Amino acid sequence: MNPVAIVKAIRCFFSLEIKEWDVFEGVPVIRFPYIVSSRFLPFQTHSFTYTLGVTRQLSNLDKCFDFQLVHAHTSYTDGSAGAKVAAKYGVPLVITEHTGPFKTLTRTPYLRRQTEAAINAADCLIAVSRALLADINDQVAMKHYDRSRVLPNVVDTEVFVAEPRARDARIRALWVGHFVPVKRVDVLLRALAMAVQTEPRLCLRLVGSGELETDLRQIVLTLGLENNVEFSGLAGRRALVKHYRDCDFLVISSESETFGVVAIEAMSCGRPVLTSNCGGPMDVVTHPSLGLVVDKSAEAMAKGMLNMASRREEFDPRLIRKVAVLRYSSDAVVKMLTAVYADMLKERIE
Repeated sequence: MNPVAIVKAIRCFFSLEIKEWDVFEGVPVIRFPYIVSSRFLPFQTHSFTYTLGVTRQLSNLDKCFDFQLVHAHTSYTDGSAGAKVAAKYGVPLVITEHTGPFKTLTRTPYLRRQTEAAINAADCLIAVSRALLADINDQVAMKHYDRSRVLPNVVDTEVFVAEPRARDARIRALWVGHFVPVKRVDVLLRALAMAVQTEPRLCLRLVGSGELETDLRQIVLTLGLENNVEFSGLAGRRALVKHYRDCDFLVISSESETFGVVAIEAMSCGRPVLTSNCGGPMDVVTHPSLGLVVDKSAEAMAKGMLNMASRREEFDPRLIRKVAVLRYSSDAVVKMLTAVYADMLKERIE
């Protein structure tokens, strides 16, 4: 690429005043241009131009919108930009961190510095699980750990709704996600192979796609699980609802999870969850009436599947959904978030 062309593109960006207004689910949104880094530009270009774009837009927006607080999602790059805006306008900064794995934001010295600076500039850091907060505290030097909170993600309980299904002879486990190493679907398949020796009615539906799909299909053949495993491909939200309703329980086999949204989607549909002790889902499955947490080994997962299969008639879909609504509905999470905002504004006044 011509270096002159790169310089011209950057100069053009600095002269841009383009913005586009949009409305997303009733919320006004400003979309503005910024330069995403490439092999021809340094990585830092992304953060620099994004922050510049944010501050540009707010220099005009503050004339008609008297905002009292800045809330950024993820420490980098939104938190970095939010820290500058909050400092400029003298308002509190709240950062919600849900990047997983968190080491994505600390994998280079530059990223670690930027992430740590944003976190330490925040009046309140929200992590979506206790496991994520522990990871953050392990990887960056948090100056204000006492200001951190744990608030969960939200599930649309108006979309993910429980409905009874007709039972049949099969015991249906469901897995939802991407076929990538951290999800450990290969371990889950080995666990299923063990479990069907005791309970041959067990079957597993895999909803998703990814780089390991070919390998996983081969594992199914090698283990002789052709009649027990179904690959269902990707699914949108509406299709996912049907998958959740069709299963007896959801299974999560991951090495680590920041939160595990699929767990609360399943629970909102009245289905219990079997999960490995992988972090976030352990905050969700907090009682035997909601499911089971097991170790990450194939043996433990196999025993867990047999446990869930034997108890499938004992789980109460209405109770499971009630817990999901009370903890993870938009009303519940907004109430928690509003309380955080009120606390931050009160502290500034005092």
